[in-house]
Amino acid sequence: MNCPALKSPALAVLPFVALFAGCPEHEPVAFLITQTVVPTSGCLFTSGGNSLFSGVVDLVINRSGYTLGLQLQNLMPEASQVNGLTATHAQLDANSILVTGAHVGLRASGLEVSLPSDMFVYRSLVLEPSDSKASAFDVMPPAILDALRNDPFFIGNKEIQDEEIKACLAGIDNGKPTLFNVPNTGREMDILVDVQVEGRTQSGIEVLTNVFTFTLKVCVGCLVTPGVDPTSYLLAAESAADPFCDANPGDSCNRGQDFCEEESHCIQQYNNTDQSIYVKLQQCANDPNQPSQALLGRYHPLCKDFKPYSAATVYDRLEHLRCLYGLERASAFCDVSRAPLYPPQPDNSSAP
Repeated sequence: MNCPALKSPALAVLPFVALFAGCPEHEPVAFLITQTVVPTSGCLFTSGGNSLFSGVVDLVINRSGYTLGLQLQNLMPEASQVNGLTATHAQLDANSILVTGAHVGLRASGLEVSLPSDMFVYRSLVLEPSDSKASAFDVMPPAILDALRNDPFFIGNKEIQDEEIKACLAGIDNGKPTLFNVPNTGREMDILVDVQVEGRTQSGIEVLTNVFTFTLKVCVGCLVTPGVDPTSYLLAAESAADPFCDANPGDSCNRGQDFCEEESHCIQQYNNTDQSIYVKLQQCANDPNQPSQALLGRYHPLCKDFKPYSAATVYDRLEHLRCLYGLERASAFCDVSRAPLYPPQPDNSSAP
């Protein structure tokens, strides 16, 4: 008999309720996970809320983890119904369950990273007899997301495409300037999340729920404003048009969990330049011919705070090179193989 249980249900004899070791789906238990629960605004979980059949976590956006809402039910009767006790005999019912947390195991194939088979997620909650409550469990904490982001399946290298940056950085990486450790856009994998909640009755008996299995799709960029050209999105956003991403951020516990994210948030996160590259860009800016005159007249919404390119000063040349490099990084992390962040534009180099 193959049972997915992380732990066998505790063996205990309770009035009118039997707990047996074995497969929870085939035997009665006193403590159950009955369904998932979709959070409301502010990451609040309400008993009896809508159910979520599977989840999505985007490694490009998510830095906080994945929070899963579970509906828990205590099937044990009140002690007074069993032995005649009344509320005046005790402050707490002996069949109340104090939830201490959950055993969580992650299963997937095709990854080099080792996923935990039984980690304990702490959670404090009291369920009175015959009561049902919803609670949140962090089933994929940030440390696991970081490990997944560094797995070869999800990460790789990309050659720089912008001609101005390529010309500046041509002397490094054997003449092929490269962005290292960037997402393999479009990659995704299902990870099975096994959850078993643990608690104790007020009489000190350990109780375990059934093992609940939830499918979590881990992806690279799938929640970054799917299918929308970045340039069109940014221009529409500036004109107060309806957003392409219609998800309400208040419905999600973490950015990059289940709902799409406006691309501008992703771009702001990755549109940056590390110190080693900045020094190289500064060296290029010392040359009046870098960037080239072809940059004259080019414009992008992300560079809207810059005045039109002029080769007059080192500072001006450096700022435009930095912007180009930032766009290259943002495209590698956020563009997800759609249109380039820096669209082709007319050559206005001969304009007066």
